This record gives sequence, C-alpha cells and structure tokens, in this order.
Amino acid sequence: MKMEDEVVEAIASSLERLREGLEAKKTDEVPRKVWLAMSDIEYAAFMASMGLKEKPNISRRKGGVKIENDEVVPEVIRSAMTRLERLRQNAKNGDLESVYKEALRIHSDLLGILEYFEKKKKSERNESSSISF
Repeated sequence: MKMEDEVVEAIASSLERLREGLEAKKTDEVPRKVWLAMSDIEYAAFMASMGLKEKPNISRRKGGVKIENDEVVPEVIRSAMTRLERLRQNAKNGDLESVYKEALRIHSDLLGILEYFEKKKKSERNESSSISF
C-alpha cells in the first residue's frame, strides 16, 4: 500500500467515524471527529502540494457550506465522501493538482460542519445562561 493510499484510507476512516457518531446522536463528539478528519485532509493536501511545482491558484472560502440545521450535516458528509472518491481516483491517476483541490474542498465542507456545531453549542450555552429563577 502506497503512502497516498494510507492517507486516503485515514480520511475515509475519519469521515466514517464522524458519520457513525452523528447517527448515534453523539453530537458532543462531532467537533473532535471533524478536527481529526480535517487534519488527515490537510496532510493529503500537503502531500499533493509537495509533488506540484506550484500550488494551484484557488480561492478558498473562509468557511464551508452554510449549515442551518442538523438534517443538512449528513448530506455534507456524504458530499465529502463523494469528493474523497474523486480524490482517490485522481491520486491513482497521478493528478496531484486535482487531489490538492479536492482535499481543500473536503476541508471546506468539514469546516462548515465545525462552524455549525460551534455556533449551536454557543447558542445552547447562551440559552441556558439566560434562564432566570
């Protein structure tokens, strides 16, 4: 197994653990699992960029997709898994620029999930602290 395969498998495993955690309603673990997946994805982007003469000119969004409710999160994870399959195929074909771009897109999607859960947690804290007796 090549190192690229190991990186892709680590990302797939991270995304699967994230999906399973959501299905089990363990939303308190989601941010940690997103961070783990994002670190694997950043490593994949780094590995791809090492093989490129110059990094592709990509406009990166500050955040990922805007998520408004819990129902959208599984869709974003499915989208990330689809992107991961494209990343895997591009890696097999030696298309490092496409690997790099897909890695950044997956990272951006996961960042959207992370931002959603952080906003949700902050909102819940504010609601609980505003309760008066």
